[in-house]
Amino acid sequence: MEPAPFAKVDATTLRWLPSAGPPPVWELRSGATLVVAIGWAASGGSLASARTASGTWSLKRVGFLAPRITARTAGAEANVAVLSAHVAYHAIDLADGSSFRLRRAGVALPAWVLTAGAGVEVAHIEPVGEGRTLAGGAVVVPPEATRRPELGLLLAISWYFVVTAWAEEYARERLVALEQRVGAPGSEASGGRD
Repeated sequence: MEPAPFAKVDATTLRWLPSAGPPPVWELRSGATLVVAIGWAASGGSLASARTASGTWSLKRVGFLAPRITARTAGAEANVAVLSAHVAYHAIDLADGSSFRLRRAGVALPAWVLTAGAGVEVAHIEPVGEGRTLAGGAVVVPPEATRRPELGLLLAISWYFVVTAWAEEYARERLVALEQRVGAPGSEASGGRD
């Protein structure tokens, strides 16, 4: 199924839903209509492909201390978008010079707000979990934002970030629990070994 353009769907009913896998596939749908699809090349890998009515891009997480997510047009070497992580927000810079911000909607809220310059809201993204598993997400796009030609790319790179951040948080929690069970190096539980 080919993705429909945002102008042809109800942008108030957008939902990220997992599809067949492994490897993981996420689909942004308005009702039964596909709008964006993201499929990972391999389970546990960082390379993914995003497809919308306006284009197809490869997405990849790069960097360790200063992580970034890059988006490239399929087969191209140059980035068309880069999401760079910061403490208070995450910047999405497009090759055409435009810039967007992805930030938490609030301190205790798992939701994210995507804004353009001067804080104009482009999308509100709310991940939904079932236990520790990311089960999907609700997306609300204001009517004026559906006319943005870069909307599909922005939502794809934003959701890619949410999915990888969710997985990293779960892995971090499992590591902490394991360390507590086995004992940290140098502690009595580990026999005092370093």
